[in-house]
Amino acid sequence: LHKTRPARPPRWIPPPTGLAKIIVDAGISRTGNTSAVAAVCRDEQGVYLGASAVTFDGLNSPEMLEVIACIEALALASDLGEFNLRKDSFDAALLVHEKRDSNVEVHNLAKAVSSLSRGRRLWLLDTPDITCIPAILPI
Repeated sequence: LHKTRPARPPRWIPPPTGLAKIIVDAGISRTGNTSAVAAVCRDEQGVYLGASAVTFDGLNSPEMLEVIACIEALALASDLGEFNLRKDSFDAALLVHEKRDSNVEVHNLAKAVSSLSRGRRLWLLDTPDITCIPAILPI
């Protein structure tokens, strides 16, 4: 007999007060022909601020996609005006690895866009219409 654990609800870890948090992930389509990176930004109250995703043809290295996802986080931050990015200082950015249960929504976004045509997509006012991303997360 196999025991199955009950599914844990997604657990979002808020950033420190006054800061925004951008979570990232990458995904490869079922066919392996296309891939995508995605980023979702929320404030310390869990309020959705924006999201972005980039779809690629022929790129299927998980390591390379994770690096590109981090770069996309910086692009989203710039689009949102969340950080004043300077080439000589990244004091405003902190990279932290979190478990899958705290990045479910961005994982689902990366999977959803991985089968779309190549290009960058940006959602600043509304949540992406291709996946279920709530406007506010319970804290």
